[in-house]
Amino acid sequence: MKKADIQRAKDYLKQYARLKEQIQCEQDHIAALRSIVENVTTHLSFTAGRNPSKGKGNFEGTMVDIVVEERKTEERISRLGELQIAIENLIQQVSDEKQQTLLRYRYINGMPFEEIIDEMEISPSFAYKLHRLGLLEIAEKI
Repeated sequence: MKKADIQRAKDYLKQYARLKEQIQCEQDHIAALRSIVENVTTHLSFTAGRNPSKGKGNFEGTMVDIVVEERKTEERISRLGELQIAIENLIQQVSDEKQQTLLRYRYINGMPFEEIIDEMEISPSFAYKLHRLGLLEIAEKI
């Protein structure tokens, strides 16, 4: 049962990183859309006085896409903040301070174990032990 509990805790904590990554992808997409709009705007300014409807549909459609994507991203950012608070509160309930630190580094800051080991100045085996014990405590609380 311990492996299943550990996996359940990991899955819960990994939600934050997955959502953060999803937001980054959406922000990159919005930046790409904005680039398209800038190119269309530049093109329209160079062709002023010619056919004013040329390219207009693409421009308007892209602007709508930007607004829709920004709203979705704002909602996800709000959810990310709520999730961070929930995970932080859960981590604070872990009894050992080193376990808390390790869990925070891993699941909030997204640090790989090598960096955590260096930052905390602990051995790899001790880091994995702290991680496992912290996850077991988290599993009891979720």
